[in-house]
Amino acid sequence: MRDWIGTLGWELRLASRSLTRRPGFLAVTVLTLALAIGANTAVFSALRSVVLRPLTVPGADRLVMIRQDAPALPLLGAQLSVPEVLDLAAERSLFEGVAGWIGRSFNLTGVGDPDRILGVATVGPFFEVFQVTPVLGRLYRPEDSQGGNVQVAVLSHSFWRTAFGGDQSVIGRSIQLNELAFEIIGVLPENLTYPRTGQVFVPYQIQERDRQPQGRGVWAVTAIGRLRSDVDPASLPARLADISGQWHQRYGGYDPATGHQLTGQSFSRWLAGELRGFLVVLQAAVVFLLLIACANVGNLQLVRATERERELAVRAALGAGRWSIVRQLVLESGLIALGGGALGIALAAGAVALLRQLEIPELRALATLRVDRAVLAYSGLVTLAATALFGLLPAWRTGRPDLNGLIREGTRGSVGGRFRLLRAGVVAQVALSCVLVLGAGALVRSLGRLLAIDPGFETDHVTSFRVSLPTAAYPEAAQRIAAFDALAERLGGLPGVISLGYISDIPFGTGRNSSPFRIIGRPESAGGPQLHADMRFVHAGYFETMGIPLLSGRRFEPGDGAEAGDGVVPVVIERRLAEEFFPGEDPIGQRINQGPDGIIVGVV
Repeated sequence: MRDWIGTLGWELRLASRSLTRRPGFLAVTVLTLALAIGANTAVFSALRSVVLRPLTVPGADRLVMIRQDAPALPLLGAQLSVPEVLDLAAERSLFEGVAGWIGRSFNLTGVGDPDRILGVATVGPFFEVFQVTPVLGRLYRPEDSQGGNVQVAVLSHSFWRTAFGGDQSVIGRSIQLNELAFEIIGVLPENLTYPRTGQVFVPYQIQERDRQPQGRGVWAVTAIGRLRSDVDPASLPARLADISGQWHQRYGGYDPATGHQLTGQSFSRWLAGELRGFLVVLQAAVVFLLLIACANVGNLQLVRATERERELAVRAALGAGRWSIVRQLVLESGLIALGGGALGIALAAGAVALLRQLEIPELRALATLRVDRAVLAYSGLVTLAATALFGLLPAWRTGRPDLNGLIREGTRGSVGGRFRLLRAGVVAQVALSCVLVLGAGALVRSLGRLLAIDPGFETDHVTSFRVSLPTAAYPEAAQRIAAFDALAERLGGLPGVISLGYISDIPFGTGRNSSPFRIIGRPESAGGPQLHADMRFVHAGYFETMGIPLLSGRRFEPGDGAEAGDGVVPVVIERRLAEEFFPGEDPIGQRINQGPDGIIVGVV
């Protein structure tokens, strides 16, 4: 054993000296492999975090996302109401537990400088559904939502680290959320990263309106259920259809004409969303990239071998066996792959850290990327595969030198075979490159089409931010209006600000406010579904600031926020709604109701 280890150490030193004699060759091959291995590592990290294991809680495969569809409205993948979540939680024959959450934003004070943080108000046994235990303190109970004013908070692990420095004496401390005192009672484990924006978790306080029939129409809760172990996931659609039917019979307010139906989807698949297909395709692409890199390095190895044929022939003539020569060449390939793998992992770690720092709101799944042990194991396998792909064939071919031909006649003895291998490598490179180029071309073409779509507003030189006024400090609507008007006046006086406006939810944001409306004076169709539309509350300067063209009528004007004497508020509608519900007629002056009565003053 000792002799074998000594021989291996000697051969490693020999391989290292052989490679360092050609620093240019070494740098090119290592960098080529590093880029390919780094790309594979980074993409696999994303694939694992988003698709394969988006959440590392116990029994994650039994978690389902529960949504509801009303195709005739059209509403697909809508959230649930608080009473609906509580009803599903009672379905013990189907679920071990059902819980929900509603996004909240808080102005945090009492911990360093005032800050705006994102919170989660949970409904039902949220922590039990995910089967997590706190790393500090305790978790609040579902009954804390049933009544009273239980103002307790549980911190996410990352927020505990960043805001409190991981201080273990944080339990029992008080923090101010929207100027209300909350007692910190626990800290969540690191493996619960859902919802990804959640920094502070508080119990949702169930109100009396949530228990009323009309409360079933407020679809604002994201619901997650844990299936019982004896329930086949394939039976979930039929079981949810049965529950939908029971609701239609038991409660009023469900319009059969809308096609209302509960739906369920694997939690991990839902969490991956649109990134799932993209990452699978991207992983295939970087595997092709690795094959091209190996073909490149293999060809470079063959070219370099032509310069070493006489050296290897002399070694063979002096008694070196074929396996000794092959082993020497494989060790050189292994050192190249090792260097490329180490540099590739470093590049991947840097790329992953950069993606996490970007905090792209539309791609929050990327916030959990990390290069962990599984990703490192994958990188090790990729490095071994690269060694085999670019190292074994050249080593096997070069390890059979034609002693007589090479020593007596130069390098003519094996040049034909070497060229055949080089040609085969070039063919493989071209074929793989064509696949990548065609795929990249299709991707660029699709991206170009997406970028060419007119969203209906201008994005250049426009910035946005969120402002939340705490109800405790601004309990009256008039106070909140005055605060926003004062803010708008101060911002409008800043140098470089041409115009400004505000809106309840920005375009393409996560917020929705879809609710039924009716056209006053027009009879409703018997048996037909209610009309539905998304609604936003906007400031008078919003359309101008966003560059949204006015098609007819007028935009909002200062003072429009107050109701007119007859209780009618001005309304601006978008073109698609005008074309669908007022075909061939002028919608200006028409009255609609989506809460208060409104009169249409403009089309944008």
